[in-house]
Amino acid sequence: MKRLIFIIAIIGLFGFSGYSQVCGSLIVSTLPEEPTAIDEITLTVEFTCPEFDQWGEEDIYLWVWTEGLEQPVGLPDMFPDADDVQPLNGLGDQAWKNSNPYLQMEKIGERKYQYVFTPTIMFKLNPSDLRSMGFLCKPKDGGGYGDPDRKTEDQEIVFKSLTFLEDLGRTFPATVSANDIVTIYFNQGLSDEADVSTYTGDLYISITPYTDNTPVGEKVTIQTLTQPRGDFTEYYVTLIPNEHLDISFLPEGTRVNKLIYYFHNELETFKTDEFTKTLVELK
Repeated sequence: MKRLIFIIAIIGLFGFSGYSQVCGSLIVSTLPEEPTAIDEITLTVEFTCPEFDQWGEEDIYLWVWTEGLEQPVGLPDMFPDADDVQPLNGLGDQAWKNSNPYLQMEKIGERKYQYVFTPTIMFKLNPSDLRSMGFLCKPKDGGGYGDPDRKTEDQEIVFKSLTFLEDLGRTFPATVSANDIVTIYFNQGLSDEADVSTYTGDLYISITPYTDNTPVGEKVTIQTLTQPRGDFTEYYVTLIPNEHLDISFLPEGTRVNKLIYYFHNELETFKTDEFTKTLVELK
């Protein structure tokens, strides 16, 4: 009888050590409640599961992904002091056991944590390529490698579709920083200049980067691409201002916060009025 009890105790001990510590009960909220991919989102989670107590951890981290991209490659853009070689959920050979410190959530209450981010910056994707994202929460050491996983079940944030007001020289997204991917459009059908609205040749865009009212780089000219837009042609170019514009002479400590651009034919025998795009600064 004693031997039977001893065997049961051993089985119980091993069974407990392998017991799942996956949290399936938590309250998730975002501000705004229906965010777009370009919004600054405040993500709040409150743990209501017993597994949270089993973790015995105060520090909680995010682990994020999106379709076709399993890492937050934009962390260096979110945190200027972040190492460019560390845009990952976790670090080292056993990343699941070593969450990136830049993904640590802020504790704001008992069993309640928060994290603030902008999806397009975090994943370095255009809004049109970012319809939703997945995430889970975990201690720095998420277990695994023979130990029970310590994490929440997978969660999802679905982003609200963006709408835009049609404009002659609109940009997408409407809110963008100098480190973001931005597409600049020229909708020929909205032009009230006859030589522009009837033009059928190649169209170019010339862009000059500014800091406030001071140009801080040479004008860069790029040939646009085209796509049909009803009875007219829409011209566009996609770029990242800090990567595709000449800012090699940018004074130390200053940032590009404005683009001034216009469209024209190759010889500039005609050109549009200038457009101004104000860039937001990363926090």
